[in-house]
Amino acid sequence: TIRTPRYRLVEWREFATGKPILSELYDQDADPLEVHNLIAKAEPTIVEELTALLVNAHPRQGLSLTPAIHSTAGSSRTPAELILTNNTPSLIKAYRITERGKRGRATGIEPGATVHVPSTLGSVFVIESADGTLHEVHSPSLPARAVVLN
Repeated sequence: TIRTPRYRLVEWREFATGKPILSELYDQDADPLEVHNLIAKAEPTIVEELTALLVNAHPRQGLSLTPAIHSTAGSSRTPAELILTNNTPSLIKAYRITERGKRGRATGIEPGATVHVPSTLGSVFVIESADGTLHEVHSPSLPARAVVLN
């Protein structure tokens, strides 16, 4: 969106490419509630000027999101392990989270067991119990420290 004292131009874009797919133009003097989209009947020079301002302020480019919980691990990272001890009566699963925020393959941890999960610094794991009473996020550290799940 770009706003001038009189007009507001909205350009809807494809998220991944930045390609414009729809535009809206409102005359805020005549239509302060923005009920009437004027884009189809507006003076072309007004649309061109506003579009140039908008593209200058917000270039048309693709965007991507990084989930709030994601891994920054890679092949060049320092090796580390996550040590998990299950002190609950339920099966625990540790899911490695990818750089795109997706769950990887789970490691199961039986009640009373301790597992050493080889990993790297920057890795992130979501830990969940089968009965739904436990949900935690953990990362390996140096030196390795045991995470006791209660």
